[in-house]
Amino acid sequence: MGSAGITARDTVTITDENGSVAELKTKNIVVASGASTILPPGWEMDGEKVVSYLEAITQEKLPESVIVIGAGAIGVEFATIWNSYGVEVTIVEMLPGLVPLEDEEVATELTKEFKKRKINVLTSHRVESIETTDEGVKVLVSGDKGKETLEAEQALISIGFTPNSKNLGLEQMGVDISDGGAIEIDERMATNVPGIWAIGDVTAKLMLAHVGSAQGTICAENIAGVETTSLNYEMLPRATYCQP
Repeated sequence: MGSAGITARDTVTITDENGSVAELKTKNIVVASGASTILPPGWEMDGEKVVSYLEAITQEKLPESVIVIGAGAIGVEFATIWNSYGVEVTIVEMLPGLVPLEDEEVATELTKEFKKRKINVLTSHRVESIETTDEGVKVLVSGDKGKETLEAEQALISIGFTPNSKNLGLEQMGVDISDGGAIEIDERMATNVPGIWAIGDVTAKLMLAHVGSAQGTICAENIAGVETTSLNYEMLPRATYCQP
């Protein structure tokens, strides 16, 4: 394990956990550093009581109760899974409906089904604070009827992702990065700096595995100088795995 950064247009410097440093020379550098869970100021994840999708999917014991913060794809998928195993689930969303990126009728029907399944749905609610306790977590939320404290064994933060573009040497190389932290690329997956490319979640085009794979193929073909294609991101399929 270690860290890596771009120290020249043709150089990646790697520092391992023991402090040893190695340099790799190359004609092309592809950045595929992914993205991390968004954490608003004052929020902290300990990986046990307050978790991201990663701890949620790898933990070996089911919590008895969970507060899911954020009702996008990740949030409703985990709410579905936990509810199916008998976990007491509350899902909190700041916007008026579940799955905010989908059509309103989808959100309406999903809310009906979640309530039938005894999932506590709190839309138009803002999370004010998250506190860990000996028993689990306390989450203070506010809505039209005022503030309310929710308690559970665990809280899942699923309000979105931010690209992992910091501390890679990109700024020093002059690579264009958006205000949201995404590496700017063209249809070839090339950045504005010759020889530096980017694919996957760090580009924030569509944070989906098959999109990253397609970007990787196009990037490799462009580097190799062979015939390739471009991506129409509006036509790429996506799904949210919940019931219904």
